[in-house]
Amino acid sequence: MGLTVKEPESNFQPCPAGTHHAVCCDVVDLGEVETQWGKKPMVRIVWQVEEQMADLRPFTASQRFTASLHEKARLRGFLESWRGRRLSADELKGFDLERLIGINALLNVVHDEKDGKVYSNIASIMPPPKSSSRLQASPDYVRAKDRKKDGAGGPPEHAEDDFSTDRQPGDDDVW
Repeated sequence: MGLTVKEPESNFQPCPAGTHHAVCCDVVDLGEVETQWGKKPMVRIVWQVEEQMADLRPFTASQRFTASLHEKARLRGFLESWRGRRLSADELKGFDLERLIGINALLNVVHDEKDGKVYSNIASIMPPPKSSSRLQASPDYVRAKDRKKDGAGGPPEHAEDDFSTDRQPGDDDVW
């Protein structure tokens, strides 16, 4: 008898396209990842958006970046757009990405199709209006670093990551 394997079924739902009020719920160190330019240190930033799936869990969106604050790095431009100002000289010497957890944003999510699958990608980010309410991440979210190594206890890696933060409602979004 032969050994038959197949692609696993997935119930992953991509974040709907459009503009979303979101909160950063995880920052994941992906380590060294092979790219077309060789191995690069990569990170993934994950947000939960206000809109919910049928099971009442919030949709998530994430973006992967090379871990660099070089003047041409996408991460640097993304952070500056999110906060609405340039990074300071001190911040460029070392920026702790963990500070992002709990920070709100407006995300513009677009859909791209590849190999018959729909992927949600973040086209742009900006700070939320000052008059908007503060969004909190779901308390059910388990950060990638806190998940069990065997994969149990959390959603699959591509389904984004879970939440834990010391930030409280009303904390300044100054970062």
